[in-house]
Amino acid sequence: LLHVNMRKAKAAAQQLIGSNHTKMLKFAGFGKEQIKRWGMSPDGFVQLTLQLAHYRMYQKLGATYESCSTRAFFHGRTECIRSAHWEALEMAKALCQDTVAVRPGFTPLSKSQKLSLINSAMAKQLQVSRDATTGQGVDRHLMALGKVAQGVTPLSAALSVGDPEKLPAFMSEEPFSSSATWALSTSNVTTPWNVIFNFGPVSDDGYGVGYLIHDHEIPVNITSWKPSKVSDSDLMADSIEASLTMLQETLDGVADAK
Repeated sequence: LLHVNMRKAKAAAQQLIGSNHTKMLKFAGFGKEQIKRWGMSPDGFVQLTLQLAHYRMYQKLGATYESCSTRAFFHGRTECIRSAHWEALEMAKALCQDTVAVRPGFTPLSKSQKLSLINSAMAKQLQVSRDATTGQGVDRHLMALGKVAQGVTPLSAALSVGDPEKLPAFMSEEPFSSSATWALSTSNVTTPWNVIFNFGPVSDDGYGVGYLIHDHEIPVNITSWKPSKVSDSDLMADSIEASLTMLQETLDGVADAK
């Protein structure tokens, strides 16, 4: 019986591995040092890049999860940084204005206007990051409320799921349900000795993005599910690379001007 279960487990694992589409992007155009010269947070910059990349592909932002640590608190583990916000959307629209159909009266944004929107998006990204790491995030709080509503408490048996029928209606309705279906599940674990970091997709049509931010390069590993007709790791890698270049072209000269 043990051998039979082991064979089944091996077959299931092989099927899971085979259904994963992985693409490694090793962007060498710039890295952490240049981002800092632009006066920006390296992690915040990459998160905004991912928003721009998603917008370039789908003409909209997608719910984005970035894990952050809450170890400053007793028993603290993680919280979610939600990088898909209004300011990031406005930035993405501005940087992609050349790809939209031009209509009578259309006035392209100037470089200074684009820079202003990038700075606004960065300020918002820093705010949501700070909120999440200081216990002001919403996702773990809402998850706990959902568990308690279903009858799961700290005294429940391990891995208890509770009664899903007791889940509050708003947690299975829009916009709550789509806001928790992650189009981008991301994480940054930059260390000097790391050359690759993988983070898997957590929804059928979503992406997993694990990235590192080294001094002069940004390695990004993109994963998605092969059966999906929506996501494509190769195309997302191309879009991330193009987005990094778009931001570079817009920000070039900023450091010299400061």
